Amino acid sequence: MENSFASFSDYELQKLPVDQVKRYLKEVPWCLTDETGRFLEFSDSYLEIYGYTREQLVGQNFTILLPADQRAAAQTMHDRFIAGAAEMPSIWDVLDASGQLFRIRINAIHCHTQTGQLNKLTILEVVERTGFVAPQFEDFAQKP
Repeated sequence: MENSFASFSDYELQKLPVDQVKRYLKEVPWCLTDETGRFLEFSDSYLEIYGYTREQLVGQNFTILLPADQRAAAQTMHDRFIAGAAEMPSIWDVLDASGQLFRIRINAIHCHTQTGQLNKLTILEVVERTGFVAPQFEDFAQKP
């Protein structure tokens, strides 16, 4: 898995249908979001890292995994990416299902479904687990 993050940025990967990309990234933590940022699919390793089930996240906006003060900026970046802007690999603080804050590095590509719908496929690599529980988690935990 060490080389998976670097190989993911390969431009050739973006030319493949989304189903082939998902098979290629089988062991890599990834998520697929629609044009609005709603979760569509995940790898098993992505769900394991965050401590959620598919049922808990499908249909939710990806910003649910971010501290409140990062959500607007992340949504803006997602919208720009969907509109065609490039997105450089970046590091984000995120929350797992228990509210524990940890740091990830992400990279994303545009993916098209067989029907032509544009989606964003994002992979991650855990950089650091801090053990800090975010103060706003009490509100976050109440959401289904």
